[in-house]
Amino acid sequence: MANMSYISLICIIFYIQPISTFYIPGVAPLDFKKGENVEVKAVKMTSTKTQLPYDYYDVAMHCKPANGTKYKSENLGEILRGDRIVNTKFKVEMATNVGCQSLCKDKHLNKQQSSTISKRIRKNYYVHLLIDNLPCATKFENVETHEVLYEHGYRLGLYTKKTEETYINNHLIMKLYYHKESEDLYRVVGFEVEPKSIDSKRINVNNDGTCAIQNGQEMQKIDPKNENAITTTYEVIWANSETRWASRWDTYLAMTDAQIHWFSIVNSVIVVFFLAGILSMIIVKTLRRDIARYNQEDADDGSEETGWKLVHGDVFRPPHRKNVLAALIGSGIQIFLMSLIVIGVLPFGAMFIELFFIFSAIWENQYYYLFGFLFLVFIIIIISCSQISIVITYFQLCGEDYHWWWRSFIASGGSAFYVFAYSIFYFFTKLDITEVIPIMLYFGYTFLICFTFWTLTGTIGFIASYIFVRKIYAAVKIE
Repeated sequence: MANMSYISLICIIFYIQPISTFYIPGVAPLDFKKGENVEVKAVKMTSTKTQLPYDYYDVAMHCKPANGTKYKSENLGEILRGDRIVNTKFKVEMATNVGCQSLCKDKHLNKQQSSTISKRIRKNYYVHLLIDNLPCATKFENVETHEVLYEHGYRLGLYTKKTEETYINNHLIMKLYYHKESEDLYRVVGFEVEPKSIDSKRINVNNDGTCAIQNGQEMQKIDPKNENAITTTYEVIWANSETRWASRWDTYLAMTDAQIHWFSIVNSVIVVFFLAGILSMIIVKTLRRDIARYNQEDADDGSEETGWKLVHGDVFRPPHRKNVLAALIGSGIQIFLMSLIVIGVLPFGAMFIELFFIFSAIWENQYYYLFGFLFLVFIIIIISCSQISIVITYFQLCGEDYHWWWRSFIASGGSAFYVFAYSIFYFFTKLDITEVIPIMLYFGYTFLICFTFWTLTGTIGFIASYIFVRKIYAAVKIE
């Protein structure tokens, strides 16, 4: 048998074929030579007012490439985010500045197309472009603090409430940054867009596609009730940067509220561990007294059993609807293991501030990357749920009630109710959603999040109670 195993192993080795490695976007850097084509892709258009993403070519002003559109195969995360990554008509070459270049000359928009664009602008839609898996950002300065900040994507246009007029951003200044890895190799490390609205009458387009913009302040107005003609243009400016490829996301993830996070987490940790210490002392001391008393009563014949020992014959009896509970526990264990990998859960009671940042990332087009903070939050929720469940189970058994299975699950999962309550508060105080479908989308996703959170925290509490019950009944003498 041993010889056969060796022969099989040798055969497997000989049958192994060489395979080519594959590139995971955004994980490994791409090197470009000067003048090499750098593809500009469009991701989608988003708005915090509607929460409904649209395809880049949903608005007719975005002209399609001459060779047609090619959509990228998307992963599950991109599908859930509503991404529709597609090629564009922009022509960008590494470290090569491009003056005013025409995309579309006198693009005709009928009444329906004009109305759609005007509606998108009033709903504050942003356009998201991508170069080397780096999203574009718009640079602006805080008026009060003079701090330089970035918002994701660029605005489709401008809307003035006073005159109720809409203006389209039909000229883009792409400011790209590269870092030289060697004498002839470059890497993209920055992508800024400065959008402008320029009246098409001020744009002179030449036969070769280049253009010139006349001086003036007139902007490109969109009349939603009439037909419009728009000329769209762009220019590219490259600049050298000392930022290395590994640090190119620092601009997008610039964080000014780290101190708030630390204060909140330290406060939560102190409270949780203080309560854990007190509860542990009380429970351990009480349990030791109970166990000693029960074991002493066993030595004395004729004594009557009381307290949680009385239900020792029923405490492990299967609960009602055991199949449903088993399914929920199984799902909760899967979520727990997944959370250990991606650290994707948060408690409400201890860390409602973290919940604010999570909601901002989901519903307000922000990036979330504070996984170190989130890991501490995850530890806090495990301790909190375990404490609550064990205490409730103990007092229930002391009352000679052995129906602890479901109660331990529901009690520790109760924090999901507060998460849902906070989501309602967040909706009315932070978001500006008025349409029916976006409201249904918001509360539908929120319900799924809360149900997942309930399953996770309920499972943590149930497992803690189960271990606790087995431990205490193993410590007493049962005849």
